[in-house]
Amino acid sequence: MSKLVTPPKDFITGPFTGHGLQLYRNRLGYMHECMDKYGDFVEFFVGKRFRTLMINSPEAIEWVMLKNAKNYSKDTPGYRKVAEIAGHAVFTDSGDLWKKERALIAPYFRKSKLAGYKDIVKRSCELLKRRVFESNIENEVNISTLMTEYTLRVVGECLFKEDLGVYAVDIEKELTNLINIANGKINKLINIPTKKTKVENQSFKDSVDKLDEIIKSLIDRSRKKNIDNFVKALDEAEFDTSEKFIIDHVKTLAFAGHETSASVLSWCFYYLTKEREWYEKIEIEVLNNQSEDLENFKNLDLFVKEVLRLRPPAWSFGRKAEEDDILFGEKIFAGDIMTISPYLIHHNKDLYKDPLNFNPNRFSEEEVKSRHRASFIPFGYGPRVCVGADLAVIEIKHAIVAVMKTFRILKSNRIVEMEPLISLRPKGGVYIKLKER
Repeated sequence: MSKLVTPPKDFITGPFTGHGLQLYRNRLGYMHECMDKYGDFVEFFVGKRFRTLMINSPEAIEWVMLKNAKNYSKDTPGYRKVAEIAGHAVFTDSGDLWKKERALIAPYFRKSKLAGYKDIVKRSCELLKRRVFESNIENEVNISTLMTEYTLRVVGECLFKEDLGVYAVDIEKELTNLINIANGKINKLINIPTKKTKVENQSFKDSVDKLDEIIKSLIDRSRKKNIDNFVKALDEAEFDTSEKFIIDHVKTLAFAGHETSASVLSWCFYYLTKEREWYEKIEIEVLNNQSEDLENFKNLDLFVKEVLRLRPPAWSFGRKAEEDDILFGEKIFAGDIMTISPYLIHHNKDLYKDPLNFNPNRFSEEEVKSRHRASFIPFGYGPRVCVGADLAVIEIKHAIVAVMKTFRILKSNRIVEMEPLISLRPKGGVYIKLKER
């Protein structure tokens, strides 16, 4: 672990803004630059007093997210903005309430449940192939749009026995608007009411209302059918809940559940158009393997892990110190924010040789054993690791296999930029050219 370093503050305005302007201009780029220049323990100030510590060593991450996780909550400015979109639920809550929520949700992601979900995933893949045919205009398709529809369908049918894919256009439109506005708020140094902010606030409220209408109608239909799904589990929870609590939890699992998988799938198809050596390896594997057991697709597994390393869906998140602490000899004060970035950890040259290069062989059994467990955290780490991670990986792999069995994915030189909002989206989506086999 490096010694704590404080980079130079903002030019001229530093005494008042701290590092805020540099973070505002290009948060991910500036953080990456600081990691490369100053090491894996960097101190930032936003304004005069707001202190955040960026940690990029596996040992520090393990301390904050596992060994002393009880002292580090999600009560951060970033998660409060996320809660404005998805509500207060298992993703944003902390303490005893979170433990109850997690216990309520966890049974829906056990291995026994995942086995049953595979049939839903396969049916969704068949529909996905049909949608690719319909959208494949002049041999080019925006795969990101179709992945949003596919992942919404999977999470909807698995958890709610409802096809949320039919709402894909509306959900994506409103959710994108909310994410863009929330991201702007997260990066603002000073919230001064202006005509623009008033318009944004109204737009934000309108989008929340529209998404809530979709969720409320889903809940109402579920109650009328009296089916055994997650809505019923929330209604029958053995602790006090409210209608808002139920709406927030349905919304969180529906929206956060699809966002992660859709983003990763888009990046997977992007890299299939670029990394042709690995495309050919996976193509041979897919076409020569009649088994539906994902364990047989070794190259696909390595490939997906490397995409998750390079483009982790939740690229940065925070934890707030509830009480004073000591981290590698440095005093952590109650109220300090610990910034943890899977993207930066995965690009740390002390952990990964040539971290910008695409190399799935990094995830050979031998190489994985040589690295600390917290060197690879695309779905988080510790007790708050993403509860739906296994389902996400299943639907990602099945979608790739389904598309590649039916279409050849053509090489592309198109560059897609990262859009580091709340999640790490491909800016403008991923367009790929396909040819039917």
